[in-house]
Amino acid sequence: MVGRTAAFLILAGIISASPALAWGNFGHEIIAAVAAHRLQPHARAAVAQLLAGDPYGASLSTASTWADAIRQERPETTRWHFVDIPIDQPAYIAGRDCRAIPGAGDCLVAAIERERAVLIDRRQTRHRRAEALKFIVHLVGDIHQPLHCAERNADRGGNDVPIVFFGESQLPTGERWNLHSVWDIGLIQHAQPDGRTRAYAARLNRWLGSQDERRLASGTVVDWVNESHAVARAHAYRGVPPEGADLAQAYYDANITVVDHQLAIAGVRLARVLNEALR
Repeated sequence: MVGRTAAFLILAGIISASPALAWGNFGHEIIAAVAAHRLQPHARAAVAQLLAGDPYGASLSTASTWADAIRQERPETTRWHFVDIPIDQPAYIAGRDCRAIPGAGDCLVAAIERERAVLIDRRQTRHRRAEALKFIVHLVGDIHQPLHCAERNADRGGNDVPIVFFGESQLPTGERWNLHSVWDIGLIQHAQPDGRTRAYAARLNRWLGSQDERRLASGTVVDWVNESHAVARAHAYRGVPPEGADLAQAYYDANITVVDHQLAIAGVRLARVLNEALR
């Protein structure tokens, strides 16, 4: 276990300046590592071919953070990263939850389906398919972050719920902790303060070894959104009032296995999407 100061320095290095980026870089890289372990030979070769020479990197891990990195220069992709399903509603409804806003895009569900169609289409240019691959690697991760699939009283998936997390009110970047950032980065970082992606992914892979991965990989994008929405209702928001809260060991203990489950199934499902799309 690294010291408190070192842990905060590591955390500062693995998060973006924006608190609304799902899972943070660390979480996305964990998901990519779990998925890479499950790529079939044809998909592994296609990923390598599409990402060869990519300035952002040639692995699933480096590809996993690209969609966040380009958000400011590509504002039309802003809403691709989430779908705000009201917490008092049981499930996703496209007409209510995925309406397009000019200049900002529509929603996570539509974006995944659209980019998957591009990746499958070999008539598209290599550059466009590589972009689609990088979007899919990221957005399949996003869909498994529960607070990217829910909102309570227009709180932007917990971004407007101030939190004191293990005695700290601010992240190393100077921004305030909020419920969303606790799920993006706080719980994961507390579980693995040294930031070792491979170690975290290896632990998830050991757990997955005892599971029925075919069952875990099943379902549609809408099924996955509804699952994450249910997790937000049952776990992320549970016991946290709209005006905010102090969260520490009890909240961590209640939710870290939920976080691990979401990261693990995101990796399994990402592998399924890529294995199918890159045949």
